[in-house]
Amino acid sequence: MEAHAGFLLHLWNLIAFIPFFLLLLILGIVKAIVIGPVVLIVITVGVSAVIIGLWPMHVIRTCYCIVKSKKFGTVMKGFLFIILPIPLLLWLPIGIIGSLFTGLGYGFFWPLMATFEAIGEGVPNKFIRCFKDGTWSSILGGCTIVRDFADVSFHSYFSVMDVWLESKTETPTEIKISQIPGCTLAGILGLFVDVPIIIMIVIYKAPFMLFKGWHRLVRDLIGRSGPFLETVCVPFAGLSILLWPIVVALASLAGIGSSFFLGLYAAVVAYQENSTKRGLLYIIAILSLFDEYTNDFLYLQEGSCFPRPRYREVVDYSVTRPTKRAPGQSEAVRTKQPPVRMPSKQMQALKAVVIWNNFFQACEYTGRELLGAGAIGMKDLEAWQYSKSDIVNIGIPAYTFFMCFLRSIKSGSTGFLMRDNIELTDVNRPEGRVFDWLFEPMSIMKEQIKSLHLTETEELYLYKLSLYCGNRDRVDAWNNGGVPPVDEIRRAQLHAISRRLRGFSAMLSRLPTFRRRFQEVVKALAQEAKQRNNLMDVVRVLQSMELLNPVYLTTIFSGVFVLIYFLYIMIRSRRTNAKIRTAPEPAGAWPLIGHLPMLSEPGLPHIVLGDWADKYGPAFTIRFGMHKALVVSSWEVAKECFTTNDKALASRPTSVAIKIMACNGALFGFAPYGKYWREARKIAILELLSNHRLELLKHVRISEVSTSIKELYQVWQESCNSETGSALVEMKPWFGDLTLNVVVRMVAGKRYFGSSVKLDNGEGKRLQKVVHDFFHLVGLFVVSDAVPFLGAWFDFKGYEKAMKRTAKELDNIMEGWLQEHRRNKLEHGTNVEQDFMYVLLSILDENDKFYGYEADLVNKAICVNMIFGGVDTTTVTLTWALSLLLNNRDILQKAQHEIDSIVGKDRLVDESDITKLVYLQAIVKETLRLYPAAPLSAQHLAMEDCTVSGYHVRAGTWLFTNIYKIQRDPRVWSSPSEFQPERFLTTQANVDFRGKHFEFVPFGSGRRSCPGMSFALQVVYLTLARLLQGFDFETPLNATCGHD
Repeated sequence: MEAHAGFLLHLWNLIAFIPFFLLLLILGIVKAIVIGPVVLIVITVGVSAVIIGLWPMHVIRTCYCIVKSKKFGTVMKGFLFIILPIPLLLWLPIGIIGSLFTGLGYGFFWPLMATFEAIGEGVPNKFIRCFKDGTWSSILGGCTIVRDFADVSFHSYFSVMDVWLESKTETPTEIKISQIPGCTLAGILGLFVDVPIIIMIVIYKAPFMLFKGWHRLVRDLIGRSGPFLETVCVPFAGLSILLWPIVVALASLAGIGSSFFLGLYAAVVAYQENSTKRGLLYIIAILSLFDEYTNDFLYLQEGSCFPRPRYREVVDYSVTRPTKRAPGQSEAVRTKQPPVRMPSKQMQALKAVVIWNNFFQACEYTGRELLGAGAIGMKDLEAWQYSKSDIVNIGIPAYTFFMCFLRSIKSGSTGFLMRDNIELTDVNRPEGRVFDWLFEPMSIMKEQIKSLHLTETEELYLYKLSLYCGNRDRVDAWNNGGVPPVDEIRRAQLHAISRRLRGFSAMLSRLPTFRRRFQEVVKALAQEAKQRNNLMDVVRVLQSMELLNPVYLTTIFSGVFVLIYFLYIMIRSRRTNAKIRTAPEPAGAWPLIGHLPMLSEPGLPHIVLGDWADKYGPAFTIRFGMHKALVVSSWEVAKECFTTNDKALASRPTSVAIKIMACNGALFGFAPYGKYWREARKIAILELLSNHRLELLKHVRISEVSTSIKELYQVWQESCNSETGSALVEMKPWFGDLTLNVVVRMVAGKRYFGSSVKLDNGEGKRLQKVVHDFFHLVGLFVVSDAVPFLGAWFDFKGYEKAMKRTAKELDNIMEGWLQEHRRNKLEHGTNVEQDFMYVLLSILDENDKFYGYEADLVNKAICVNMIFGGVDTTTVTLTWALSLLLNNRDILQKAQHEIDSIVGKDRLVDESDITKLVYLQAIVKETLRLYPAAPLSAQHLAMEDCTVSGYHVRAGTWLFTNIYKIQRDPRVWSSPSEFQPERFLTTQANVDFRGKHFEFVPFGSGRRSCPGMSFALQVVYLTLARLLQGFDFETPLNATCGHD
């Protein structure tokens, strides 16, 4: 929807927006009142139970570790025991009160915010979602908070205590009694000086934060194109305007509270620097730092009015480094930025999530490799659950980090090259102190590793050290090729790097959410191990992970509530569906697998679906496993799909076959709707399938057809029966060889079949088999397509294995072509025949990505798409055309007579003659009507809710167009099952197959119509004309060809 200018329209939008906003606000408040108490109870009771339950153990364990640890000296231990009761006693009330406020805040604000987010742009089922969102999800979120808190209080706490116990520091930390007076003085002065001044800075800048935030929120609410339009503005901004003062108040309280800690930190600085003077300098410098950080946060004038003396002998960048800003960013630009991330900018917040997710995916990938190599086993996974081994918890992350560092160093990255080639640099990393603390030590470690110039055996040895956390027995037991250096200094350097990697991983493992996220990694590894090791061992580990740990018993009970809630939603959705008109569904669907058994009955799927259309109407739904599919069987409904709803139905569903054999959507014919599909299709059309390009490649088609006709004549001469004057030739393989020669020569400049071929046609046979296997496998029923959650365990009849084998064979062939073209391009430059692959090499930079895909992969994928789209369909059409002519000899004779009368017998048919051979064109049209190459169109996917033929179609629904049924509709076609080319010269003379007449759509219609239609027709017309001109045809014993 576009926004229109005009004061009256804006005024009307405002008037309409206010009640809409108030209703949402009331609904959100009601949900908060209902759900809030439940969330409050869950968080308060859960967190308080953890605090109270673990408090005695915390007290005892902390005291024990202080006594036993070699990290602290005698005086330091005495000092710790003196002050230890204070934090231990304060922990109980502070933790319980904090849980109360957390429960109140989360329980009230989350349902309220979820209500507004549910009506944001792109959210389906908004009416239902604004009631549902923030209800059960808030309760589950509360359980997650309790779980993460329990992980930190239990696992992270014991991790820190274990470090204390295992510390072997030669010089333990000791208190220097002589420094205590100076430190005390610095701390007191810090409180008296920093606290009041920081409070004044906070009070002074709070109005800036309030009004700047309001200014940006109001602009976000009004929108760039017009005010209060749902698809232009962000409705959530209206709520943000109301809540912004609360945010400002909380930020101010946080600033005031931090002033006490910042002031007291002067004592720490004085002690660390062994100088009271530097502690006093810190008191002045921290005011400048605080002022500068708040200026950065609010995008005010850079710098500070306070002086900033140097208070450390060695500068600590983790403390003094200001918040990162984009290089070269002018003040004019920065002052336009919001003091907070706006609702319309929330995608920026995903950057940190992407890094976090990538890290855990990399850990899982690493774990799978280590399982396969036998480096870790089930005992390690089981030990992780009880925190008895660091190999999984620390070793795998350390191994992953080292792998990332090596990958970054070898690629020359200035930052870190993570998995899936995602690069994290100082420029694009998320802002904030947390990432400052993480990024800096990672960069230092990377540079240290880089400076060592490790050999391959040293790299492998360091992998072992990092994984096994220095366990000599395990390091010696795993033979991965890593050998310790002979030089002791070199060996010590590797051990030092290993310790730093493990220390960094241990620090990460103590962060909130780490344990919960890593639990999923371990579960995936256990599932992987189930295929490698004894099943009972895996079951025992999974049971110990899920059932024996009391922390996760809450998840089990939550599952019961989820099930009840799911049943409730199903019942409610059925009642809702009763009010929405949906397409009829044939009876007899099975649980889970839907109508698949009925489609597997005798009879081709398009014929079975055509029979159902006679019973249930031109638009009905079937269940393809767990997916709903709309089947369209009339031209009126097809027209509505590919005109009114063309964009909504323009995407493709994913399937196992597409993921494995179509490079996960890189074949644009199977790609989802989006930028990649548009650009890849545009390249294919402009550089190969446009009329101009087809005219330039005309010589290829004519040459191949002429050569194949000559070779067919040679076969006739060699095999001719002297009595009958005929030779027996199987034409379908001949059509396949011809079509493959034409397409592959245009795409890659190769010719595989025929007596004149000089190349070894072994590769051609391999390619032909791959094409056959692809079309065979892509049409098969795969369990995980219909029932996704079974896919990981159940490969029905080994189809997925066959798909992987076919994909690998295809990639080997295409990679060989690509490398050959690249070599020829380097050797001969432009002095080679410019086939399609050469053109793609000049368009796609091999070092760049093309909308998320590697350039070489895109090159190969587009070429494969051309081959698959052109070979099989053209072969099928030619085979049916000749079969129908042999079954109707009078039409065959008419076609030959037309060619003889217009072209004559003195020369061969040329492409320029085709426009005059109207009866031949009618024969091809009638062939495509009776037997379209794809009787059922490729699946479409509804990207959004839409209405088709008066029926509501939900987003995610598949769409099948029964072209076979439409093109045999007796309302349109007289004698629809008979072969009558004359109809296209009389009653249907104006009907064309280019997608505008929906009763005749053999090449599809709309955005997803076949781009190679012109090419296919040129090959079919010329081949068929040359055959009919040069040969007479008959079948053995005058048998009938073909069947439905």
